[in-house]
Amino acid sequence: MIIRLLLMIAFCAFAILYGWNLMLHQAKIGQTSPSLKLPMWFMYSCVPLGCFLLLIHYAALAWVQLANISRKIKEGGQ
Repeated sequence: MIIRLLLMIAFCAFAILYGWNLMLHQAKIGQTSPSLKLPMWFMYSCVPLGCFLLLIHYAALAWVQLANISRKIKEGGQ
């Protein structure tokens, strides 16, 4: 479980960095969406924002799992 969570955290970190670079590229270009006339960087910002929220979620899950493991070790050692 811990290894899976750490891999997901690493993937989210990668997606945040890559998504951030894509968003900055779109901001430099200044492209807008054809129908809504919104800047495309606004749409591309969903990738790093969503992955950041997932990263927080997975980090919290890893923290809980490590706390459970630690608690079980302490209970078993007594």
